[in-house]
Amino acid sequence: MNVPIHRKGKVAMPTTLHKYPTTIRALSQAAVLGIALLLSGCVLPFSTLNTPSGLYTTDITYSEIQVTWSGFDTSDVVLEVEHSTDGIAWTQVGLVNPGQSSFIDGNLDCGTTYFYRVRARSTNGVEQSGYSPVFSGTTEVCLPNVASPISPTSAVETPTPTFTWRAANSAESYRLTINGASGTVFEDDYRADEICVGDRCTATPDIELERGTYSWLVVAFDGAGNQTTSSTIRIDVDVPAPPTTPSLISPSGTVTTRTPTFTWDVVPGATWYYLQVNGADNTLIGQWYSALDVCPGEICALTVTRPIDNGTYTWSMQARNSMADSPFSSTQRFTIDAELAEPPGAASLIDPQGTVNTGQPTFRWDAVERATAYNLLIDGPDGPLIREAYSAQEICVGGTCSVTPEIALAELDYTWQIQAQNSYGDGPFSDPLAFTVDIPTPPPAPVPTSPNSQITAMLPRFYWNVAAEATDYQLQVYRGDDRVIDKTYSASAICDASQCSALPEDVLLTQADYRWRVRGRNQNGDGPWSYYLTFNVFITDIPRVPDIFYPEGDITDRRPTYSWDAVDGADEYQIDVDGPSDTSFSRWYDADDVCSGNVCEVDPDETLDYDDYTWRVRARNEGGTSDWSEELDFEVIRGTPDTPRPRQPSGTVDDNTPQFRWDPADGAVDYQYYIREHNSHDEVHTSQWYHANAICDRDKCTVSLPDRDALSNGGYEWRVRARNDHATGDWSSYLDFTVDH
Repeated sequence: MNVPIHRKGKVAMPTTLHKYPTTIRALSQAAVLGIALLLSGCVLPFSTLNTPSGLYTTDITYSEIQVTWSGFDTSDVVLEVEHSTDGIAWTQVGLVNPGQSSFIDGNLDCGTTYFYRVRARSTNGVEQSGYSPVFSGTTEVCLPNVASPISPTSAVETPTPTFTWRAANSAESYRLTINGASGTVFEDDYRADEICVGDRCTATPDIELERGTYSWLVVAFDGAGNQTTSSTIRIDVDVPAPPTTPSLISPSGTVTTRTPTFTWDVVPGATWYYLQVNGADNTLIGQWYSALDVCPGEICALTVTRPIDNGTYTWSMQARNSMADSPFSSTQRFTIDAELAEPPGAASLIDPQGTVNTGQPTFRWDAVERATAYNLLIDGPDGPLIREAYSAQEICVGGTCSVTPEIALAELDYTWQIQAQNSYGDGPFSDPLAFTVDIPTPPPAPVPTSPNSQITAMLPRFYWNVAAEATDYQLQVYRGDDRVIDKTYSASAICDASQCSALPEDVLLTQADYRWRVRGRNQNGDGPWSYYLTFNVFITDIPRVPDIFYPEGDITDRRPTYSWDAVDGADEYQIDVDGPSDTSFSRWYDADDVCSGNVCEVDPDETLDYDDYTWRVRARNEGGTSDWSEELDFEVIRGTPDTPRPRQPSGTVDDNTPQFRWDPADGAVDYQYYIREHNSHDEVHTSQWYHANAICDRDKCTVSLPDRDALSNGGYEWRVRARNDHATGDWSSYLDFTVDH
């Protein structure tokens, strides 16, 4: 019998036709056409197979969705399962044998919605049904990918290593765990936004590891609490041992050079050495040297560059590494006996050079070995000005010599030289240095303006007119011949374009007569003093100590109003609240602004943490400042949290997984929202409890409805409530919204 042949989607009919009766031929042709339509993907209009029904998705994971059907007889049909990510382009993902009631679609993308449809076909492939209604399922939210350890990965030489890893996508926090031979030695959590920059995360644990072998790993967490664990990395902490005491070699006995070479045996693990050379009365050398510079092999050696005078000395050594310093070695004695019968060398000049701002500069140069005296030569535009000789013993200290000649140089150009001398002759002249005298002008005298009469303030402010070019001012105040104030102020801090004012806050004046003056200063020097202004201080009574009332004991208001009794004669009050460092404050208030009748109250607009506090108050007027009041203790505790106020969704929304947003409630630690159909008592969705720190900022709290709980089109109403360790608050009122997706 000839059968139709299927090639590239077309049906080729048999070439040989037998002459059957008309009825039989018609039935044969119908059968052939049915098979052709089945192979081409069409459904025969006369199919007797029922369309699958009662289908749904279940057992959803990150990468799998199970398609299940019920109430449909599958005993003698094959089911074709297709899926799509957009509901338009479909892909067959499975054929289910007769009698099975489910199919698992695997290797799916996480956090993705898949649409499904199913149709039945006969086991011989001739008949097939229509497609089932489309239904869908959404894989679970993606886990963060695994953090990748970077360092350390082998040996480290520090007890406090820094750990670095490559960030995991979508991770919001990390847990670093360090394990030793006896178990976990360190474990702590870190916020990703505090330790990660770009794709690198870095943490230095607050722990000192002992020598030994450890392993470490990182667990990444996303906002929903999902986690992934990195590979475990092994490290060896190889902290160096403290160095041993150096063993000295030379010099010892008598040496004939003034720049001896000091040698000693190398100390294993030492990175620095300290050389100490002592004379009869003092320490000549006390300096650290890098082991890399002085220890080329098994012997360390260094030659001093500063000559040592003839005499007897002792020397010792100390070694150091990153762990500790060794004890000092025993001392070794040596004697220098060197004689050089020749004149000194040339001096190396230091200053003055360039432009100097004084007509009587100090001339400085490096001391010359073996020099006992120096000649100073200064030449001006018209020839020599100074030819002076000085004893090296009188003008040289350490390695530097300096002298200030008694001469006033005019504002001209000059050169100078030094010639060293000793008992064997004169050394060569140094190379000359050139300098120019340019004497700057200090600022003129300021004009004081006040105070200049009787005042009542114990802390008066002083005013004067600006002195041109002044960068600083010096203020002096006298009571009789006693100077009670002597302070210097930066002009930029106390002056405007025409006037300066200064308030010496740490000096309280008593009732007496005073006089004061001021002078300006700049880079050119001090200007002349102003003339004196006189004033008299007349003291009023200092206000008494206030009595304070509230807050005290346990309170639930995180922004309490502070209350105390009004003090007669007080112009201002200072409130001081002491608690955690980020909420402590101290502030002055004008009495007219905070007091009414016999009571003063102030709301500092400061939100306090849930913690313990103490507070106090003091008063002041022109006569002075009272002592602090007694302190009152209070603790801000959590009461029943306020009821949150829902904000959105409301009205009509086109998102079937909308965001839910509400105003933060005072005292709340966690939040939960509830959805139901409009005017119905049937629950649609009740959320988990969300921690406020994870979903709230200062102005709002926001949570997105999970994709797996997507809402159907229709009307809904929702509400929200808060809780803390003390109690669970009331539900908010309902807010209506309609989904039109």
